[in-house]
This record gives sequence, structure tokens and C-alpha cells, in this order.
Amino acid sequence: MFNPNTKLWRNYQCNSVNRGWLVAQILADTMSLDKARILDVGCGDGGIAIALAQAGAQVKAVDPDPQRLHKLAEHSMPLLETEITGGEPLREPAAAYDAVILNDVLEHTENPGLVLKNCRNCLKSDGVIYITTPNKFSPLNLLCDPHYSLPGLALLSRRSVKRIVAQWLKWLPQDKPDYPQLLSLTQLSRLLQENRLTWRFVNRRAAQLAFAEPRALWSRPAHLWIIQCIIRFKLVKFFLTLINDKKGLYNKCLNPNWTILAGTL
Repeated sequence: MFNPNTKLWRNYQCNSVNRGWLVAQILADTMSLDKARILDVGCGDGGIAIALAQAGAQVKAVDPDPQRLHKLAEHSMPLLETEITGGEPLREPAAAYDAVILNDVLEHTENPGLVLKNCRNCLKSDGVIYITTPNKFSPLNLLCDPHYSLPGLALLSRRSVKRIVAQWLKWLPQDKPDYPQLLSLTQLSRLLQENRLTWRFVNRRAAQLAFAEPRALWSRPAHLWIIQCIIRFKLVKFFLTLINDKKGLYNKCLNPNWTILAGTL
């Protein structure tokens, strides 16, 4: 089954440990990772779980795909366990974790509100939920969907995305369970509020780290080339001034991907 995005997804998988480094750095700004209990929901290829375990955290990585977890188990990392499950049927002890990771997960779930509720229930009172998810209304995502590189797909429902990608283009099987549906900032904010989660952006910190290690955030060769040009011509400080952590126009309509820390009220 031909899919022109195969190389992009392979790059994303190869960069998983780089993403893990970025997540570990952001969490370390707010908490000690040594012996911290962390749940990585939708862990994928496990780069984040591995990076956190290497930093001394006690990590449980869960994912509905047993093949991904099998590959992760081959690393034999200390302080790391795995379980085949997703965020919606998540059943973890109450107040069990210092942090929960939802890295590029919410847009893939049928019920993101339920995922947030389950994560909140297993979070300690002073714990944090690390969230990244793409912005439905960002011009970059409207021109080139982050999952399938198609214009306009970011605005569509999960059913419509599946119809285009699986039925019309035949890039993926129709029984694939996790076709994405992107969120707007209004939708995400409402979901967080409904689950009694306070939250704040850490976009600028994520960008600072990504300019130091570009593969932690970018997987497309064109994006990496642009970032290398920005670095080469010493324009990093200028571009960082364009990125902010306010709940205003930039994050509603421009920022292609949010990085958020959330916690309980």
C-alpha cells in the first residue's frame, strides 16, 4: 500500500529520543525527575519514556499497539514498565503519578475529554500533565496537514479524514483505529477547564530547546533546512521573539503546535 508520508513518519520515529530529551528538559524545569513516577500515555516508539528513565524517573509507558511496546521492551531500561492500553480505557490508581505525558496523543483519541479525565484522576495533587497537540487553525497546518501533508485536512472531522486517506487515496487501512482530528485552542481550553485542570503554555521554552536540537521538534527535511538556515544566520533570538506563551492571537491562529503544562486545581 503506497503512502507518500512513509518517510516523514519514519523520520518522526527516528527522532523519538530527541523528543524525549526535550520533554525531560521541560519537566526538569518544574520537578525533580529522580525517582519521579511518570506515565507516558500513547508512548509510540518510546523515545520519551526512555529519556525519562535515563534521567532517573520510574516510567510506565502505555500504548494500544503491542508491536511498539515490544520494541520498547527490547531496550531493557531500568525503572521502565509497559502495558498495552490507550488513554480512554486507562485504569491507573488514583494520585499515583507525579507527571503524565500526552505527546501528540489527544488529536488521535475519540474522546480527548475522557483521556484528560483519566490522566487527571491518576495524577498527584501537585503533579503535571505534559501536552503537545497541533493547532487546527494554524496556517501551516491548513496548508500542509501534519499527519498526511494534505491542504485543508486539519479542519476536517475524524470521519472525513478517514474517508479521504483510507477510502479515496487508499494510503492506510480502513480499520486503522487512530485517524486524527485536530483541536482548536477554544476546544482544548474547554476540555481542560471541564476536567478542572489549570494550564499554561511553555512554547518558548520548547522552541529554545528545539533550536539547540532541531530533531526534537521537526521531522520534515524542508523544516530542518529552514531551521539550520536560521541558526547559521544567527536569527534564533529574532524568531524566539515571535513565539509567546500568551492565550492570544498567536496561539489561537498562528502557532502550529502547542506545548502545555497542566495541573489540578
